[in-house]
Amino acid sequence: MNNEITVRSLAVYYLECVNCHETYEIKEDLRECPRCGYPLFPRVSGLKKVTKEDKTGVWGWRKYIPFHENITHEITLHEGNTPLIRGERLEDYLGYSGIYIKDETRNPTGTFIDRGSAVLVSYVKSRDLRSLVIPSLGDLGISIGAYSKRAGLHTTVYLTKNLPVSKYYQTLLLADSVRIRDDYQSILNEIQRTRLKHIVTVYPWDPRLVAGYRTLVYEIANNLKDVQTVVVPIGNGVLLLSVWYAFQDLGLSPVIIGVKGAEIHPMIMDIAVERSKLLDLALSVVKESGGKIISVSVKNALEVSYMLAVLEGFLLEPAGASTLSALISDSSLEAPVVLITTGSTLKDPMMIEKMITRKRGKSIARSLGITKLRILEILSIEEKVHPYKVWKLLRDYYGISIALRNVYKHMKDLEDMGLIKRIEERKLGKRKITYYVVSSCTHSHLF
Repeated sequence: MNNEITVRSLAVYYLECVNCHETYEIKEDLRECPRCGYPLFPRVSGLKKVTKEDKTGVWGWRKYIPFHENITHEITLHEGNTPLIRGERLEDYLGYSGIYIKDETRNPTGTFIDRGSAVLVSYVKSRDLRSLVIPSLGDLGISIGAYSKRAGLHTTVYLTKNLPVSKYYQTLLLADSVRIRDDYQSILNEIQRTRLKHIVTVYPWDPRLVAGYRTLVYEIANNLKDVQTVVVPIGNGVLLLSVWYAFQDLGLSPVIIGVKGAEIHPMIMDIAVERSKLLDLALSVVKESGGKIISVSVKNALEVSYMLAVLEGFLLEPAGASTLSALISDSSLEAPVVLITTGSTLKDPMMIEKMITRKRGKSIARSLGITKLRILEILSIEEKVHPYKVWKLLRDYYGISIALRNVYKHMKDLEDMGLIKRIEERKLGKRKITYYVVSSCTHSHLF
């Protein structure tokens, strides 16, 4: 170990290189290994067990969060404390005992990243810094944007092209500045060229984010004493490595099953294996744990998303539900098994179309068509919308140029199908008509 490690109440907090395993004392700006350049992950040794304090959000685990001694402002949106729900009907259906679902959709922005954002933004706020730059593929920028608003910090978020439009909308709402570039590498190159000392650049593997992700494991370990198998989306490898190291620090060694997309498709982009310096390391951790990699196709992801909805009432994006595929493909996994899920159904209208197809047949999905799907997307983002605004958004954002009267007709069709509802109001003697997506569009009409 290069430097003396600070000891507090038998726990030792330090940083470890995920590649060469050199260890370092926690320092403010140390994020990558000086020796090999790989990310440094926070570790805690000397943990026997974890007990939660009566505090909001991830801060109930404060004394087990590396960096906590440097944090004087605890920023929270009540992240964490997500339920670990036993899937009893799934067990009956699959003939398998001991299925638990860790539902990370309950976090404020619908993703486990909120845990890390709470810690990172609190750390930045405590250092009296004011600005963050985030290279994002969607969820990272949204999450940090939300917590930065809470903390009064300024954010600049870089996004790539060809993301789901809902991610652009959410980012535009939460970030102070949004810049769109062709690809992720172009973003990284630009940030490196324009890097300023007083601005914090947040990469997906930032150790302060990882420090927050660890609380997911603390919750699992605190609620399920004998967890044997944990199923985790691979993505860029950060969550999987975070989960593994946190379990190791608790003296636990569950089998880790990694789930990845079998193809490049917008519907399962969140489980796509991204080219990352952490990817090979994540795959080696899976092997070391005695686990394996499960590839999930779009068809498989839709099937398990549907299954979770009709059996357990979980409304998850196919990518978020995909961890269930591990059990379906291998019923020999040792129980209890924890499935880590994230995502929600209504983020992308194409998923709504697929779910409608799944439940009500292809004729209804065909009858919707692209224009009606785009209208549903607009109404799922806006609370109440006048047809004229829908007409403008179709033209300006989707390149769909149709007559206003045709927009009215499409919306009338959707109303007749029970997917949207019309409200008529009178103000100063004038009638105003607006529409919104009804709750049945997210429940009974889809499942």
